[in-house]
Amino acid sequence: MNEKAADGEKKQEISSDVLELLKDPNLFSIIDKEFDKKIVGEKETRQTIFLCMCGKNVENCSRTSYNLIINSESGAGKDWVTDNVLKIFPSDQYVSFPVIISSFI
Repeated sequence: MNEKAADGEKKQEISSDVLELLKDPNLFSIIDKEFDKKIVGEKETRQTIFLCMCGKNVENCSRTSYNLIINSESGAGKDWVTDNVLKIFPSDQYVSFPVIISSFI
């Protein structure tokens, strides 16, 4: 059932199953195990990308609160890991630059 929130946005009711999962103290591990199914290894990288993306939901964050640059040698799979983590987020919630020249940084 949809309701109108105070700010005019639609507010959706959360099912008890989803609410139970969100309250699980092992939620981060559960999510990471799902990433294991698609991304072998790169645990720290995928966790960091995921946490940075979740940072936008922090109440006092700003547009510049959560930025991330992933740097490694060519062919290390940076784009592949990043793309596969970002797939779970709506594309309008992030900006990805696959190649950044050093003078830009």
